Amino acid sequence: PTPATEPVAAEKVEPEPEAAEPGAAELKDQLVRLAADFENFKKRTRREKEDIRKFANEQLLKDVLPALDNLNRALAHVEDRENPLVQGIEMVAKQFLGILDGYGVTTVNSKGQSFDPAVHDAMGQMPTDEVEPGCIADEFEKGYLIHGRLLRPAKVIVAIAPVAPEAPSEENSDSSQESSAES
Repeated sequence: PTPATEPVAAEKVEPEPEAAEPGAAELKDQLVRLAADFENFKKRTRREKEDIRKFANEQLLKDVLPALDNLNRALAHVEDRENPLVQGIEMVAKQFLGILDGYGVTTVNSKGQSFDPAVHDAMGQMPTDEVEPGCIADEFEKGYLIHGRLLRPAKVIVAIAPVAPEAPSEENSDSSQESSAES
């Protein structure tokens, strides 16, 4: 047979990959963003649920703090610590602190510390040499944090530098001598 008469094998022609639909890249980008937004939503929801669990009792704990304050005020005025009644009050106060601790409540350390408006409520100022100016000289009411967030600020007195008594000036001493001479 002649080469011309032999059947010619048809070459396999692979079809060219079709061009991507217009906007397919944009749709893929939107899908990736949507997946990221959903993941962020899940994380945020998880955090919010945890915060709700942590701080759900916040108002109840705020309401209980005045009772603890009153127990501590009573104990501050006691002289006989051996009295069974006083020991009972001390035990109740310690039990309150234990319960608060179980809910993540801690006290704000104030006395002698620098004044911090984020956790302290200044009730006044007092001239003193006992602590540095700008530090807490006295505490009226303890402050509390719940899981690191302020539950109640501490009510405090802030120290200022004591004022030195003024020496009599010449003007004052002259006027006092004049008034003595006039009498």
